[in-house]
Amino acid sequence: MVKLVKEADGINADEVWFTRQMQSHHGGVVLFDGHLYGASGGNEGGALMCVDFQTGEVRWDGRELPGRPAPKGSITLADGRLYYRTEQGAVLLIEPSPKAYLERGRF
Repeated sequence: MVKLVKEADGINADEVWFTRQMQSHHGGVVLFDGHLYGASGGNEGGALMCVDFQTGEVRWDGRELPGRPAPKGSITLADGRLYYRTEQGAVLLIEPSPKAYLERGRF
């Protein structure tokens, strides 16, 4: 994450935090209530994860969950819920929470 600061001679970009843990392969990320949600991982596989927007600290990583319930995919937010379509085709309804992965349904 960078902080952009306007200065007399232009714009200066200061690094706030950096992590290699969130590697958005595709599908983007969503910022909700101070946390980033998105798929992390390249061709070797990946999963949904949650990162604190202010610090870059990983709150939870779907690659560490039993059975990897949310493999990498695309994400959007509507009505306070995450809608997550995995590469395998399943669509997951997820309650955004920095404390834990909270799946509320799938089809």
